[in-house]
Amino acid sequence: MESLEQLLSYLQAHPEVTELSLEFENGDKDKVDLSEIADLRTGINWAEVDEAEIELADGSKLAFGAEDDEEDEEDEEDEESNDEDDDEDEEDEEDEEVTVSAISEEESDEEDEDEDDDDDDDDDDDDDDDDEDEDEEEA
Repeated sequence: MESLEQLLSYLQAHPEVTELSLEFENGDKDKVDLSEIADLRTGINWAEVDEAEIELADGSKLAFGAEDDEEDEEDEEDEESNDEDDDEDEEDEEDEEVTVSAISEEESDEEDEDEDDDDDDDDDDDDDDDDEDEDEEEA
């Protein structure tokens, strides 16, 4: 937040500021006495702080520091394992695909036999034609 950084810089440069008025997006307004939180800014060695947690008025909590990093790493690991599971599911689905012929094997065999019979008939017809041609040549 650019405006927050500007505000903090201003407050650090102007220690004479004693009160801060806030207006929230939902329209609520609040005033903060900066003398009460002066120790928070100067009395704590922030370089040594590993993590901090803030509880808001509605009971929700915000965490800053190392704990956030750990959660982000866990989220990334969960996403990676979910991606791997999705890939495995896709492979399983591909393995499950089966092609089924619309003709049963028996019908297919019968058709093959019929075609063989037709071929034999054609051969016989050809033989008859050959015999007729031979008869004509002899005459």
